[in-house]
Amino acid sequence: MSSRISYEVNPRGSLFTIDGELFQIGAAGTRCLDDVRSQFGEEAALNVALAASRAMAEARNRWSDSRRPKLAQGENEINVEGVLLALGLSPTQIPTLAVRYRSGSSTSVDLRAAG
Repeated sequence: MSSRISYEVNPRGSLFTIDGELFQIGAAGTRCLDDVRSQFGEEAALNVALAASRAMAEARNRWSDSRRPKLAQGENEINVEGVLLALGLSPTQIPTLAVRYRSGSSTSVDLRAAG
């Protein structure tokens, strides 16, 4: 991974620093990244967060009415659709999975079976 990336969990979800830029991932996106971490490992979760930061323009275009994380000044957003898109899931699967992650359920999604 050539980009420098770190993160911290906060009350709004997770705040990633990627090459000096701040990216807030809301609670639903954080739950999704937790599933990535538990199923594929920490490095995979960091790589997905990096890919999601790059996929957000497409995610915003495809799902313009989706909920977004609350941002503080200077933060960029990554929503759950961006995370799911970064995982390479089919755009037809993403809305259903996003609703599941937004439901707040503590039940993990088997991302291996989904993708």
